Amino acid sequence: MPVSNHSAAERGTELGVSAVPNQNEKASEDVVDFEGMPGGTEWVRCALQVNPFSYLQANGKQPAGSTEDEYNATMVAALRAENVGAIAITDHWAVDTGERLRIAASEAGITVFPGFEATTKDGVHLLLLFDPDTTSSTINRHIGGCGISSAANASTPGSLDADETLRMAKEWGATVIAPHVNTGGGLLHKLNGQSAINVWCSPYFHAVAQGGAALDQRSRAILNNSDPNFHRDNPVAILNGADVSSPADVSKRGSTTWIKLSARTASALDLAFRTPETRIRREDPTSDGHPRIIGISWKGGFLGGTSIRFNQSLNVMIGGRGTGKSTVIESIRFALGMTPLAENAEREYNATIKSVLRPGAEVTLEFEVSSPSSTRYFVSRVVGGRPKVRDADGNLLQSEPADILSDLEVYGQRELAELARDRHRLTSLLAKYLPRGLDESAAESRRVQLRKSREEIDALAETLDALESRASRLPVIEERLKSFEEAGAAAKLSAHAEMQREETLLGRTTAALAGVPFDREELQVDAGALTTDVADLPREALLSEAAKAIETYNTAVQQAFATMESAHTRAELELENIVQRWSDETEPVRQGLSDMLRELKAGDGEEYLRLQGQREELKGLPSQVKQTRRKLKDLRKLRADLVAEAESTRAEEVQELGKAAKKVGKLLPGTVRATVDENDDRSPLLNFVKDLPGRFDTVRSAIENASVLTPAAFAEECRLGAVGFRQNYPSVTPRQADDFCALGETVFMQIEELEFPVTTNLHLNIGTKGDPAWRDLDRLSTGQRATALLLLLLKRGTAPLVIDQPEDDLDNSFINTGIVPHLRQKGKRQIIFSSHNANIPVLGDADQLIVLEASDKGGEVVGAIAEDGLGSIDHPKLRQWVEELLEGGQTAFNTRRYLYGF
Repeated sequence: MPVSNHSAAERGTELGVSAVPNQNEKASEDVVDFEGMPGGTEWVRCALQVNPFSYLQANGKQPAGSTEDEYNATMVAALRAENVGAIAITDHWAVDTGERLRIAASEAGITVFPGFEATTKDGVHLLLLFDPDTTSSTINRHIGGCGISSAANASTPGSLDADETLRMAKEWGATVIAPHVNTGGGLLHKLNGQSAINVWCSPYFHAVAQGGAALDQRSRAILNNSDPNFHRDNPVAILNGADVSSPADVSKRGSTTWIKLSARTASALDLAFRTPETRIRREDPTSDGHPRIIGISWKGGFLGGTSIRFNQSLNVMIGGRGTGKSTVIESIRFALGMTPLAENAEREYNATIKSVLRPGAEVTLEFEVSSPSSTRYFVSRVVGGRPKVRDADGNLLQSEPADILSDLEVYGQRELAELARDRHRLTSLLAKYLPRGLDESAAESRRVQLRKSREEIDALAETLDALESRASRLPVIEERLKSFEEAGAAAKLSAHAEMQREETLLGRTTAALAGVPFDREELQVDAGALTTDVADLPREALLSEAAKAIETYNTAVQQAFATMESAHTRAELELENIVQRWSDETEPVRQGLSDMLRELKAGDGEEYLRLQGQREELKGLPSQVKQTRRKLKDLRKLRADLVAEAESTRAEEVQELGKAAKKVGKLLPGTVRATVDENDDRSPLLNFVKDLPGRFDTVRSAIENASVLTPAAFAEECRLGAVGFRQNYPSVTPRQADDFCALGETVFMQIEELEFPVTTNLHLNIGTKGDPAWRDLDRLSTGQRATALLLLLLKRGTAPLVIDQPEDDLDNSFINTGIVPHLRQKGKRQIIFSSHNANIPVLGDADQLIVLEASDKGGEVVGAIAEDGLGSIDHPKLRQWVEELLEGGQTAFNTRRYLYGF
């Protein structure tokens, strides 16, 4: 569920990370040091075949004039420059030769796995790596155990064959790599037949490094685990492990491998080799950084005093019921100011905030974003307050969480199943597969444009009606005046009529002059920033020139306005003088008017003058009517263009959603499909018709049953009139067709402004990929719906995905075959789950386990992290917690006997 927040208008501030911080408000207390807490596994770049200086001497590779100390120093510098965190030093049948390099690298903070390269009795080269704290004397004893004396030549085969060496390495606590496996002394180059199969399929053999030569067909099939004779249930780890014999070799492709480790130990290395799918990468898995939640802490409430650090990959919270797992999930949602999408989930969320977090409790979240650069932020929120975002220095920002950490999704218990029943919500989730998402503001913009267009058309149509009504009186007035003229009144009052016309013209001119707008501010340009904000900019001189240009312009505007104002005042005085002179000149005409009226019947004279005045007032209306009709025609044409453009844009959006649906099928082949429909939900039009005055039940029925329908097309059909309308919808009664088509243009425009929401349907394969059985949402169980939705969520986005007990309503077959494989594809996003199902943390290979427990503290039940309850799943204590707490724990671990050894 995307982060939702108040609008910019509601906040009264401009959004964005660049918002100016309030330097006067700092965080009241130091935040929790999450980095000091166990963080689970981490990616470590490893160079696993670094050769010591003596190797260069023995093989004629020593640079002229170079000493061992110089070689070690430059090698360590190169390793650090490439961010190599661990190395293995592997000379042939020797460990002492690398002791000084081991010391130099360790002092530089690089983990060193000491060891040696063995040549077995059958000629196979193997690298044996030991714990970093293993002494050289101990490793020398193991070299002796291979039948090698201190005086042996580097190429001397030992007394143990490859299979025996693997077994002894297991006893010694060493992990083994078969280097350059397809060349020279490589395993697949030296061994054939059953002896090669026995070693390759040995339970003690887990890792190989490919040689420099191109793979032949046999080696490629074996390494791909597609050769049936060499098939392994757990494929070997394929590493980059080329010889590093000079500082320049460190940066070469094929020299280093990224390994996910929970500890810098040989056993952790061995575990990574046995879990290559999730813990081995030959290319940098950290190069595409993704946003992540670093940690969360509480003051007050059920989890008061607790702090949790999250790993950047898969985090799983476990614990008995009532220990606070759901509280952690809802606390993340609360701190970020998010609102649940589903109705029941919102009730559960509100109950948690009120009864578990409790009034006055404060939640603080530290998170990191990678774009535009790696930056950390803190967000804190007190129950009853709003989220407050601070930068890494504690400065309070104007930004809200969604402005920085967008697209993060949080789902509570059973919320997925509830959302899976809402096809509109599914469309929003599907849109996240689009490069830019679904621009919901675009639809609102279209509606606003069309509404404004309708309002302009309605207002102008009303104006036209009034003008036409007034203009219709002009012929009547002309006829009446004609009768007066025939009676001689016109001749007798002609002087007065002319005077009246003159008065009207002078009045219009005076009013026009008085109505001239004067707003110099609109024409002024503010160039203040060009003079106040440029001091530190490299081209300040050019910007100053721009400021002077604007200043010259503003001065010219002021001078022009002064001239205009002076001319306006002069014109007002001159007009006032002209009106006075006109009044003086026409005074005799007015004095003679009474004599003329006495000659005529008084009423006839007065009516004639009144009609004359009305004719002068109305005779410009036909031109106004013509102009207004033209404007109305233009507005209607513009609206038609807007409607066409809206339909075209809408069609493009639906097509893009269709592409996103196809993308789902490609990302989840044989598992989930998605389809979109823009005609499935016609409720906006049905509800609109329902709210109209009158009875239109047959119209609504016709809308529901039409095979294809759009609001714009329906509006056009309404404009055809009742007969044309019934030709398209014969089921509508004549009476209702007459009444509906008589509603008028305003209603038809309102109809064409409607949009049907796009709905999404998911289809889940409940069969197998070889024998699929596809079912859509309406025919799926609640758990199957949630499965389809969860798979959809796991395959999109890079922002954190947080879910409370995703296994709810799912059976283990879907978890194992559908969910777990996606959890194991790590590195692209952070996942935070709570769970009671052992398959999620165990088979998903959780990078960070968080064990929660509840206890009675002073008569109050509180939650906290259990002792030794934070770290990677491969730690013995945490494995014990999993076995004790999770459903099917022992069964789940039995499936991983190969990995964990019990």
